[in-house]
Amino acid sequence: MWLCKPGLGDNPCNQDADGNPQVGGPFTARLPQSNRLVPLDTTVVAADGSTSVTPATVPRSPEVDCFYIYPTVDQLPNPLLQTGNSPPMPTDAQTATLLVQAAPLLSRCRMFAPVYRQVPSVAAIVTPPTLEGGTVVGHQTGIGDIEQAWDDYWTHDNIDPATGQRRGVLILGHSQGAGIAAALIRARVDTDPDVRTHLIAAMILGGHVTPSSFRTISGCARTSASAPIPTGCVLAFHTFPAGQSSPLGIGEICTNPAALLAGRPEDTELPLDTQFQARGLVRNAADYPTGFVRYPTQVTGHCEQGKLVVTGAPEILGTSQPEIGLHGKEFGIAQGSLMMFAGQQIDAWLAHNA
Repeated sequence: MWLCKPGLGDNPCNQDADGNPQVGGPFTARLPQSNRLVPLDTTVVAADGSTSVTPATVPRSPEVDCFYIYPTVDQLPNPLLQTGNSPPMPTDAQTATLLVQAAPLLSRCRMFAPVYRQVPSVAAIVTPPTLEGGTVVGHQTGIGDIEQAWDDYWTHDNIDPATGQRRGVLILGHSQGAGIAAALIRARVDTDPDVRTHLIAAMILGGHVTPSSFRTISGCARTSASAPIPTGCVLAFHTFPAGQSSPLGIGEICTNPAALLAGRPEDTELPLDTQFQARGLVRNAADYPTGFVRYPTQVTGHCEQGKLVVTGAPEILGTSQPEIGLHGKEFGIAQGSLMMFAGQQIDAWLAHNA
């Protein structure tokens, strides 16, 4: 079952088989249950409170792919889903979450996003998939779903029909999706040199990634502005507001996307390009008619003890949760920085593999 797949009939991500828009005009996406079209434009809020609108970039035959695994959206246990007696179906919540976290990449990659059977709600955070051999009981079903989807993608969709060559791919995941993405990388990418050659990068946020999670893949690092853009590496972090302590994140990889862009050490305090959902995409979100609202310079961050520690106004960052900090906003806290660096990684991979 696919949430988004290029060429899928009425693809919620609005991409045909080549990654071009299925529906013309301003770039939009569609929520599958309500059939509501949502705008992907962005309201930019400057430090003085003034606003402007940035139109969404319309994709034109992107040269690489994204394989996205959404975080926990199933709120209640569903034994029929977990045992496989009832197939998972795409929902508005899954699609909206995908768009909140990964829509900016629709202009750079074809989006492959499988539906999978989840461990529901808080249980997924309390007992995440482990990365150091084995998995928590209950996650095996979801991991199997994602591995099956990956095998289908790698066999049938990764080879470019125009060139006959394999395409580069970004693997993205958050929270439960990050843990499952890490398990997928361990099983299908980490020890396979051919597949690993085509990994542009992995963004697996909020997923308990340590330096020993993988045998051959390491965290992305770049400590000089003249250093090349690293590819084939992992971007990972847990996000906490300054002053909040938690054992979560200690000993884990922390990659500060702003520091990667600047070529600075990960513990350097730098502005993060922050972007969250707005009313045009999620109706109870920030009160702007666009899909997103962006704060380019009003949040700063640095890595400390495995955490991305951020400072910003409460009206931007929202409420931090005990023990897990700003876990629900990890993609948004640095989304502009993440997507800009991902674009540079895509360009670097394409230049090396032309």
